[in-house]
Amino acid sequence: MAAKTLKAKDLFLERGIVVEVPEVNVKGFKDGFNTINADKFVSGTITIIRANTYTKNATQVFYFDEKAKVERPIVVPNDFLFRAADKETTIALMATYKAWMLANLDQHCAYLGSAIGSDPEIFLETDKGEIIPAFAFLKSKDEPGRIIEGPYWDGFQAEFDTKSNSCMQRHAESLKAGLFNLHKKLGAFNKTAKLSAKTVFDIPPDLLKNSKKEYVAFGCRESLNAYGLKGLEAPGEEVTYRSAGGHIHFGISNDKMRADKAGIIKMVKALDAVLGVACVSMCGKFDDPRRRNMYGLAGEYRLPPHGFEYRTLSNAWLFHPLIAHLVFDLARSTTTFGYKDFMRFWECEEKETIRIINECDVKAARAVLKKNKKILLQIINTRYHEMERTEFVYDILYHGMESVLRTPTDIARNWGFTGDTTTANTSSPVMSFCKFGDKI
Repeated sequence: MAAKTLKAKDLFLERGIVVEVPEVNVKGFKDGFNTINADKFVSGTITIIRANTYTKNATQVFYFDEKAKVERPIVVPNDFLFRAADKETTIALMATYKAWMLANLDQHCAYLGSAIGSDPEIFLETDKGEIIPAFAFLKSKDEPGRIIEGPYWDGFQAEFDTKSNSCMQRHAESLKAGLFNLHKKLGAFNKTAKLSAKTVFDIPPDLLKNSKKEYVAFGCRESLNAYGLKGLEAPGEEVTYRSAGGHIHFGISNDKMRADKAGIIKMVKALDAVLGVACVSMCGKFDDPRRRNMYGLAGEYRLPPHGFEYRTLSNAWLFHPLIAHLVFDLARSTTTFGYKDFMRFWECEEKETIRIINECDVKAARAVLKKNKKILLQIINTRYHEMERTEFVYDILYHGMESVLRTPTDIARNWGFTGDTTTANTSSPVMSFCKFGDKI
């Protein structure tokens, strides 16, 4: 049976395929302002390639130099030909490649998407710890003239959306703006009220009974689930608590990748295994497993037009800019970890990942982080490129955010709304605080 011949334009491979170059069918051609040479390939060359769209007429290929143990980029015309290698060659070369990838994981987990965004929810409470329903002073999401970063009621909790951006600092600035707008409106309504650090809030029976139906009803449209799981279904008036989510939006500008539903599920499952389990550990003192009776189960996601939305996390990452930064940094690297099939290196059964998240099992989560520390450090290091900072982030994930935050529940102070601006840095605070044990 003849080996399959592949055109470069038909490839979108972030995971690698073993190929043979049947012949070098181009020496160079003009593509816009660039002259593109493909003569680095020699007829009969067998290598591993990853490919991506480059321009309308060309494809960018990364090929594995087995001798030098590096990947090198080359741009070829869309009709450049490759041929799938035979089974024995594929097995042998992929073993070498996988070992190299594992040893250099931090070089291969850069975010493949474009912008990021979020629409976090948050509770509000009096100085006595009683809930202040967001609908008591905020308007609806659909109110004419509402701007992005403008808070609105979402049942009993408040919610706001952020401006999507490829820069985490810009996203953190948008988070800060949304929180500040809410903080300001809350202060005008009740001077002693505060942003609550409760991720689940019990609703007093009288408040539940006497609130309008539109405020009590669950308004979220149904999510998808990577494992086919479903939360409990019950009318709002029968559920005596509410929960706050911290949903992360991933923008994917590449059409092929955005249409790759199987690839998105791989990213969601990797987010569960790495980020979801890490957040169970880090947020152990603040998360409440009751939230996952209905929402925020392992594997929960949606497919908006811009890419996908990961819906498993609570809003605990919103408590401090440091925590927001490291969660989003880890999230972006983890999506690539999943998409490139690196989950084969992660040691935790899928059913255990699901259980840890849905039960908020902190002890088991930390056991997983410890077991996979070497790989997790490489995923983290994709962003920070310095082991001191990477170890700092790992320690926070493992020991909990309270191990590094002086006032984890004082959200207004942590974001600089109370005059203490030393903690309000929206550029990466991870770059500023690297010594674990010193609280900020």
